[in-house]
Amino acid sequence: MKSRKGKRRLSRILLSISIASLVYSPNLIAGGFLQEWFQNRLFAPTEQQRTQEQDGKVVIYDGIHDVDVNRAMDTQFHRIEHMMFIGTVITNQDGEPAKDEATGQVLKEDDDC
Repeated sequence: MKSRKGKRRLSRILLSISIASLVYSPNLIAGGFLQEWFQNRLFAPTEQQRTQEQDGKVVIYDGIHDVDVNRAMDTQFHRIEHMMFIGTVITNQDGEPAKDEATGQVLKEDDDC
């Protein structure tokens, strides 16, 4: 039987995922707001965000560029257990999102799911 703390933690994680799926629409990603928030959260977290991580919170970064993921692996490795990267955008040599020549769609890494 799970403890109350474990149940509350699971509930918070599920609630966070549900809210994230509603809030993080493609329109926000395209507008850059979410990318900016991810950048700040990833590389300059607030004290409150650091405390949340220490309490076990995991942040799901969706659609962040591969170069930023690599930078996080190099500079934020001590926090990596609190990060999950999905839908990582592949960038070209200019740092711009790479696109499929046939469809024009932005290329993303396979999440192995």
